[in-house]
Amino acid sequence: MQISQIMTKNIISCDQNELISQALSKMRQNKVHQILVMDGKELKGMLLLNDIIKRESDMSVTKVSNMMKPVPRANSSMSIEDAADLIVNANVRALPVVDGDLVGIVSETDIISNISVDFDLEKISRPCYSVSFNDNIGKVKNIFVQKNVSRVPVIKDGKIAGVVGTIELANIVEQGKKLDEARGWGLKGKSFKEKLNKDAMLASTIMKDAIIARKTAKPKEILNLMKKHEEIFVVNGDIRIITPKDALRLISKPKKSFYFQIAGLEDEDSMTVAKMHKIIEDTIKPIAKVNEIQPLHLYIEHHGKGGKVKYSIKAQLPTQIGTFVVSKVWGYNLTTAMQEAMNNLDREFWKAYEKIRGKNKAAQRIWRGK
Repeated sequence: MQISQIMTKNIISCDQNELISQALSKMRQNKVHQILVMDGKELKGMLLLNDIIKRESDMSVTKVSNMMKPVPRANSSMSIEDAADLIVNANVRALPVVDGDLVGIVSETDIISNISVDFDLEKISRPCYSVSFNDNIGKVKNIFVQKNVSRVPVIKDGKIAGVVGTIELANIVEQGKKLDEARGWGLKGKSFKEKLNKDAMLASTIMKDAIIARKTAKPKEILNLMKKHEEIFVVNGDIRIITPKDALRLISKPKKSFYFQIAGLEDEDSMTVAKMHKIIEDTIKPIAKVNEIQPLHLYIEHHGKGGKVKYSIKAQLPTQIGTFVVSKVWGYNLTTAMQEAMNNLDREFWKAYEKIRGKNKAAQRIWRGK
């Protein structure tokens, strides 16, 4: 089946010069986790709800262009298996469909609604992080950032009472902003009343109902639930979760190599681009052998006009043990700056990896009585 048969032609988008607050309102109104970013008729990238929640920038002054990401593009003749592969590897929930011009968007739900696969429920489901009924929103946000997840169940008396996802956090972020303004914030940079501490609020006050499947549920039943719900929980001794990506992995064709995206790469010569790709590959391949990673995002900015250009590079690598971020690395030589950025990323990852491995070895020694 081709993407043209299942894609959505009703495209929700925003302009790159709009404020984050405006884009967030559109996402909430349409109950989507991402929105395409345009410059006129030109597709520039995608803004992800998860990034808005995690970065906590001032939405009333920050432009969409400062937070959007590059995104892979599907075409209408692409198979749903190839589209599933792109979605899984790029760690997004939807892809723009481009045939020269933007013609639609295809989401996880579009694909799941049109597949039939068999699977073992125990094998496809995964353990998940959770919070207690009395934990606050701040703890939820910390788990989102540190563990690179986008939903957590809320537990009360050993049972799932609800779930908090990015949409629920987006609601409280936007509502909290309005409450802050009503309480006297935002008046010429001054405040006459105490600011509302949204992070101190209980997560249970914003949670939605959780969908829990029987441990004996059949694959068809799980897929039908996924057409309407973002996550399914299974309780079988421990609490496990199934997301649309878990289902998409069953039909996608996993790549043996890792995936990375570079934003801001302008008219660089092919030799420079090849050198940068080699630097990235030499850094990331060893990491990918010991830890499951998601796409590496690189952001290049050019500073200066008419004279010598100075570059700045930022990098973000989500992994199973956390998300590693390299702040701006500056340099007049692009490949040198890229090498420094990758050196910083390499150093931070292996430092964290060795620390976790050391803890695991210590735990094993204790368990074995050594």
